[in-house]
Amino acid sequence: IIYLNFLYKKRYLNIKINNYFRNCFKILKSGIFIQIRNMCLKLLNILLIKQILFYDIQGVELASYIISNKMIDLGIVSYFGIGTIGYTMVPANTKNKEEIMKRVFYWSHLLSILTLLYVGIFSHVLPYLTSDILVINKIKEKIPLLYSILVVQGYSNNYDGLLLGYKKFHIQTLFAVFTLLTGKICFYFSKNINHLWYSILSIYSLRLLLLKLYNNKYITE
Repeated sequence: IIYLNFLYKKRYLNIKINNYFRNCFKILKSGIFIQIRNMCLKLLNILLIKQILFYDIQGVELASYIISNKMIDLGIVSYFGIGTIGYTMVPANTKNKEEIMKRVFYWSHLLSILTLLYVGIFSHVLPYLTSDILVINKIKEKIPLLYSILVVQGYSNNYDGLLLGYKKFHIQTLFAVFTLLTGKICFYFSKNINHLWYSILSIYSLRLLLLKLYNNKYITE
């Protein structure tokens, strides 16, 4: 009931049948774009796990990836909080959007420094997450890569938030599909586990570049 009331106040619902079906179609179309985007990013993760299993004989690499991925998921939560400013405040304050975005990236820069501390602490609590020395050593070897991936994804979230705020769902989906296809190609040509990790960092960096270029040209200019 609360959700229906919200839709009515935002004029997504109307007593006129024509408007009702048109607006429902608009909501459905936006939802489909968002779901495709999310599915592409999840499929990218599945493809990566598949390739890790192909090279992983003892199961050490997969275990280290799972723990590392959870570390990234936990660390990016703070970036999500900052990214919400992009899709809530910027579209509603077009006159001050440059100042708002400066503040957003100021806090992102500060958070990227604090992320060093977070990753350092994480590397010291690994014995509480697994007792396998081989897994612990594998994760510690990849700490610089994990930090880079975390920061790149964090900055991507800022630009992604802007696209969400301006309802550029089709652009988000386009970049996600491109990311998935690029990942498929990179994983195919990867020869070992290290190649896979560098591939995923390269893919996320390319996605960040595309988001930045599009936002700079069509959103924040």
